[in-house]
Amino acid sequence: MGKRNSLGGINEAANILAQLDGQSQKRILEDIRLNNPSIAEEIEKKIITMDSLILMTPKMLQDFIKEVDRHQLCLSLKICDEKVRRYFLENLPSGFKSDVEDVINGPMVSKQLVEEAREHVLITIRKMVVSGSLILKENNDEYI
Repeated sequence: MGKRNSLGGINEAANILAQLDGQSQKRILEDIRLNNPSIAEEIEKKIITMDSLILMTPKMLQDFIKEVDRHQLCLSLKICDEKVRRYFLENLPSGFKSDVEDVINGPMVSKQLVEEAREHVLITIRKMVVSGSLILKENNDEYI
């Protein structure tokens, strides 16, 4: 019973932290890590971020693209890690890949606009994970 309550707390903490900007997340996780490193690690595993895109299979990525606002996705990729951006671009249809590259390499836009787009994309990811239509995997298991 204690384990279930602990996991519920971890899930809730991850959901709350997922709503914060990256700096705030990092600061709070470091505070938690000072008191309980294993809890901090468990929370980090549960937080869905733009880095979670690389945990999608190419098929799941295609399904995700159908659900997300494409312009917001393009904007949010402007601030993604290069590894995430590269994985994403490698698995896109060529026409959409060109659109994404145009936005990433295009004119500068406000940080606030990009962060709002990122939040909308993350909301879509979270909804799809909760509904079971998207599984963020950390191994090479096949899902059918």
